[in-house]
Amino acid sequence: TCLLIQQRNMDQIPNIQNPFEEQSNDLMVLDTKDIVDKSVEESVRNAERLGKEQYMNFVKSRLIEGTIPISDTIKKNKLPLFNYKPTEPAKQNKMTALKNDVNLFSQLYIGTQSRDGDLDNFFSHENQSSPPSLSNEGSPRSGDKSALLPYLESECTIQSNAPAVDVKVFDGAAIVQMLNQKMCRTFKDYSDEVFAPYMLHQLQTVTRIDLVWDVYLKDSLKAGLREKRGKGFRKRVISSATMPKPKEWGDFLRVDENKTELFKFLSSELIKKPCPEGKIIIATDEASVLSSSQDVTLDTISPCIQEEADTRVILHVKDAIEKGYSRVMIKTVDTDIVVIAISFFSRLQPEEFWVAFGTGNNHRFIAIHEIANSLSPSMCSALPMFHAMTGCDTVSFFYRRGKSKAWETWAAYPDVTEAFQMMTEDVSDEMFSLIERFVVLMYESTSNMYKVNQARKELFTKKSRSLENIPPTQAALKQHVLRAQLQAMIWINACVKAPPLHDPGKFGWVRENNKWKPFWTDLPQAAKSCYELIKCGCKKGCIRNCKCRNTQLKCTALCACGGDC
Repeated sequence: TCLLIQQRNMDQIPNIQNPFEEQSNDLMVLDTKDIVDKSVEESVRNAERLGKEQYMNFVKSRLIEGTIPISDTIKKNKLPLFNYKPTEPAKQNKMTALKNDVNLFSQLYIGTQSRDGDLDNFFSHENQSSPPSLSNEGSPRSGDKSALLPYLESECTIQSNAPAVDVKVFDGAAIVQMLNQKMCRTFKDYSDEVFAPYMLHQLQTVTRIDLVWDVYLKDSLKAGLREKRGKGFRKRVISSATMPKPKEWGDFLRVDENKTELFKFLSSELIKKPCPEGKIIIATDEASVLSSSQDVTLDTISPCIQEEADTRVILHVKDAIEKGYSRVMIKTVDTDIVVIAISFFSRLQPEEFWVAFGTGNNHRFIAIHEIANSLSPSMCSALPMFHAMTGCDTVSFFYRRGKSKAWETWAAYPDVTEAFQMMTEDVSDEMFSLIERFVVLMYESTSNMYKVNQARKELFTKKSRSLENIPPTQAALKQHVLRAQLQAMIWINACVKAPPLHDPGKFGWVRENNKWKPFWTDLPQAAKSCYELIKCGCKKGCIRNCKCRNTQLKCTALCACGGDC
């Protein structure tokens, strides 16, 4: 029995691979290839130094100086070790924000007893550090992008049967999420028994398939936004017949490094598969592109610095059309790709352009060529900015103003189309005024107002709307439009393999703790700016340094002096 166990252990050694071939600085479990969290790695690397420091402190405080009794319990180190699991930081409680709002209006009421109130000035400032109409506890509000699809699909005939096409371009991450991997024990099993067979089956009815992956850059806008989906665990992806893949597939896919290794592995394995004569497989490998045929030129698509598969699939469609393929299809579950495809149809001019959208019972084939020919050319070119401004992955949704309301408002106010077209190049005052009117109409379709600050005051005072349910301030809306402009510029450069790179700091974002976060507004909160709320701290009568006197204001009950001076 001992010999049998020993033989089994020996058989496992080749599958563990040579640990000295590992080139990274990651702290990794040899047999499972799990990579520990960075905080755990820091604990292990600094354990000796920390132990020596604590030993010296113990000797000094208890034996030499005697400041601490030797019988006192030594406190346990709460260091993250191998059983540590990252947790999400606590967010601001909604109740706290509500209490702050109540306190703010209470102070405003007291302040206006002694001073004339300026409500126009008050409603030009947000009452919180982030606008409640655009943010949820400090994070961008999310929403349902796919709510736009019924309005677009009403312009075409939806097919349940697959149309005949020459080329299929796949959003790779969508395929990984779609395919069932539960019966696979290893990454190699998943590649050989699930992923590759699916892709090769798709190749049977077309001449060429393109597999396109996202690229995960640490300094990108989406890096911070992806963290909202939760923490996962790090695990090395290797081609082994016995090394098990993780059971918690969803948690595994939450880590960017895991996805990068997995996508690279799947591309290289797919390209190795025998390809029928006359057929072509093309797969991205980060910035590079792999091909099953040496005769295919890849200069127009490689190297490519596009980060998102949303845009890179359009580049591959363009390459296929330029090589003579006239009927193309994209497979995805992302509404963004449908929007981008419609906006690019007039430039690409394929005979037929399809999107195979959704999964399961919701799977259907959307005729992009029919939608683009049905909508006006101006609407097609304006669609990316409209979609970005009314909510997408990197731009906030408006509270309770989803895609349906936005589309209906656009139909009722077509003048804003020009602004959606022009604002991917420049945000002029004239174009921004059209955007303001559009936002006002989203919140109140019968309003005759053109400025969001006026509408905020009107809706709050006369319609009894909550602060979440009125438009953002003009200052906050300008930053929101800048973020939408940046996203729309990324989309409209989908056909460029090396698109221009823009500094997010100039487009409504700010860098904090090595992450990009929305820069909500360049105006201070109402509590810090409205003169009704200014108060002094004078306790023994107001003197020369009184804040109220220096601003030529009368003291109120909010002041430390009680307003009796």
